[in-house]
Amino acid sequence: MIINERGLVRNIKQAYKRSGYTIISTGDQVTLFTEDWYVRADWDKFPRKALAAIVECMGMLPATSDALAVMAGEEPQVVMPEVAGQDVASWETGEDEADTVTMVPVLFQGYQLYQTDGGGACYGVAAPLLSIVERDVAQHKEATRKGERRLYWSHDGELVILGAVRPTGACWEKDWVSTAWAAMETVDLHRKE
Repeated sequence: MIINERGLVRNIKQAYKRSGYTIISTGDQVTLFTEDWYVRADWDKFPRKALAAIVECMGMLPATSDALAVMAGEEPQVVMPEVAGQDVASWETGEDEADTVTMVPVLFQGYQLYQTDGGGACYGVAAPLLSIVERDVAQHKEATRKGERRLYWSHDGELVILGAVRPTGACWEKDWVSTAWAAMETVDLHRKE
């Protein structure tokens, strides 16, 4: 198992209250995503308490293969197939990078850092998002980069993709943050001295 039931439930409930989430149910799999995270799993591997959280939010489990947008205070809305397909494609397609990253023992500005072995580029994942992945998997298994802004774990009918940050552009308003991040990328944060 790579999906942490408690973390996924927490993120489903938070997404429901904030900007909502989209769910797609097929005969074989359940796909659930927001702007920051994406989870797809076979029905028999999808955590039961997460299904209960979906029922709590929607009042039911989706009975059709339609994509549904779910948000607090609104009835579930059917998402046009073309839009849902584009959203899923934006998460699942694209270049899988050749390099993998592993967790390093550094939290920076509320982000857990991942780095390629031997040092180099660092990727930050917000701690609440990281709770979707089983702690042992997040801590000890490699994640694969999907472009510059996503990390994913996949195993045996489960897929978790999380949004990651890099200190570029206006998203980091303080120069010292970019400077510190650049300095961390000059050393191997995995090394124990």
